[in-house]
Amino acid sequence: PFRKRIISMIDRRQSKNKDDIDDDVYMYEPPKTCANSEEKKEDKDKGDCSRDLPSDGHMASEWGIAAARTCLLPPMEYNGDIAIGKGTGKANETGKKVVQSDDINIHAAHHAKGGLLTMSFVVEEAERIKAYLYYNGQMHYFKPEDIESVFPQIYNMNRPENQQFIKTKAKDYISQMEKRLKDKYLKRFQEQYV
Repeated sequence: PFRKRIISMIDRRQSKNKDDIDDDVYMYEPPKTCANSEEKKEDKDKGDCSRDLPSDGHMASEWGIAAARTCLLPPMEYNGDIAIGKGTGKANETGKKVVQSDDINIHAAHHAKGGLLTMSFVVEEAERIKAYLYYNGQMHYFKPEDIESVFPQIYNMNRPENQQFIKTKAKDYISQMEKRLKDKYLKRFQEQYV
């Protein structure tokens, strides 16, 4: 899909403690975030706030972060204005008393009690592919070497399979990712100032 945001989600709820159950994998477009906004109805050429990349070529560098923080897994009754916090000054709040429900808007800033790990890839051009890691309501610009430094802070390193992965497979994954995750602007900045 050209100039579109696509979400791939792996649901591990059934398989996390069982080796004989496969994970469910879903791929989908996020919902239209600004569908309820009057200004978006009048300005259809610029695309949707968090689904379509801006078509006029003026994409803010933080667009991917804002899109991931708007919606990853929408509730059954999705409201784009509520997701972006229109009129409230706060994202994902309606100004009403919050009612606990399983049918909520899950986004990258959602802590999910530590049960949600999100990798967001922003591909702007061949030499500018960025990755962001979202976990426990926090965001981190992801670099391949973070597999060895950040992942052990997230995953249970008392499990032998996690220790084995870091010792035997991490370097191969890092090498493969270094070939693909390229950010010529970050590289240029680091060469000049770091």
